[in-house]
Amino acid sequence: MIKQAIKKTRIGQALAAFKWVYRSEDYRQWFKDYSECHTIFKFQEYGKLNDKKSLYVINNLDTCSGFFYSWYETCRGLMLAERFGFTPVVDWSKGAYYDENGFNGCMNPFEYFFEPVSDVSLDEALKSRNVAYHNYHTREKPIVLYNYRSDDELERYTSINRKYIKLKNDLQVKVEKDIYELLGEKKTLAVHVRGVEWGNVKGHPIPASLDLYTEMIDEALYNNGFDQIFLATDSDDTVTFFKKKYGEMIVCYNDVTRAQSGSKVLAIFDDSIADEHKGFRLGCEVLKDMLTISKCDGIIAGLSYVSFAAEVFKKSRDEVYEYKKYIEMKVSKKGISPLSLVKNKKGK
Repeated sequence: MIKQAIKKTRIGQALAAFKWVYRSEDYRQWFKDYSECHTIFKFQEYGKLNDKKSLYVINNLDTCSGFFYSWYETCRGLMLAERFGFTPVVDWSKGAYYDENGFNGCMNPFEYFFEPVSDVSLDEALKSRNVAYHNYHTREKPIVLYNYRSDDELERYTSINRKYIKLKNDLQVKVEKDIYELLGEKKTLAVHVRGVEWGNVKGHPIPASLDLYTEMIDEALYNNGFDQIFLATDSDDTVTFFKKKYGEMIVCYNDVTRAQSGSKVLAIFDDSIADEHKGFRLGCEVLKDMLTISKCDGIIAGLSYVSFAAEVFKKSRDEVYEYKKYIEMKVSKKGISPLSLVKNKKGK
């Protein structure tokens, strides 16, 4: 009786929440790192340049990160750099699937798509006096997946995104042209479906059924009068399903690489796709999908960094969705590890 009474109090609820969070491997690693780390920022000297600046190189911490997880982690690094007055330099050259060992003379995949975040280049940083790296000792505590859509987090990421993240001008022009040609002036509902998974992926939301999406779409169409539906998905099967139900109301890009019918392999992991510039192309495709979602009037989506980025980019333009509905499925505690898939692919 006493235990049950305690559980109902705010203290009991807080303890239960802490116990649940501490079970997360990400949080346990974070606590461990901070308890063992005597110096959070460890600076190295590579040369004599920029001796009056403290440089903060923001790199990929996850070797199997998708495009918008890399963006998300980059924003976290930029927050830290700004907080401590460091000059940020973004480096996506290691551990990202968008690394092609150079594209159009550029060796940093971040700069395939975005402008540099400061006046110090990556090459220059590696010849500088005071250089620290974004890593598990310096990163901010991880955000619980189901909570990263809080108003506070949206404001933080919007502020940092608006200040630092700028598309390459030629890419910006092309994407805006493609978006206008696809959407026109029609009132559009964006639907983002992560259609292809390798079963349940550990640490990722359990995929929602397509029938659940259609229930939400029908409600949105009835109550908000959308003229068309922009479908962003990585699966040909998903496109076929929705076109069969909604017909010409469905609009999507026909030049996007998707998993073919029956496939359970994400395009980025599919070695059968032979393309010298596959990384750049797939990065452009998911970037264009995200920006198109951000240009729509409403959104229905599961929890993902793509849909989160779309709302951040939209708010960065001082815009908001007229209608939004996120499907908050439970996070899978068991399943295939993305890291093991990467090791198998790379033969490590």
